[in-house]
Amino acid sequence: MYMRLCLLPFLRWLLCNVWHQRKQLGKDFVVESFFHSLKTELIYFVSYSTIEEAKSSIFDYIEIFYNRQRRHSTLNYFSPVEFENRLIKKVA
Repeated sequence: MYMRLCLLPFLRWLLCNVWHQRKQLGKDFVVESFFHSLKTELIYFVSYSTIEEAKSSIFDYIEIFYNRQRRHSTLNYFSPVEFENRLIKKVA
């Protein structure tokens, strides 16, 4: 439990830096939705023994599952990678 509480400030810092335009209208719900997904799909089910283990697990979740496989309702139920590929094909 303590490790989970320690991770939340790190995750908020990470997303605030990634989403530097977070204060734009409509962006806040995306960030909150991400945190909900992260907590319910990963954090609540895993106990980490070190911060490095937690960082590695979260990185894998974001880069391997969340961005490449998980469907997003804001992207018309495509994964971000699929959405970008379709967008590139439309523009080309």
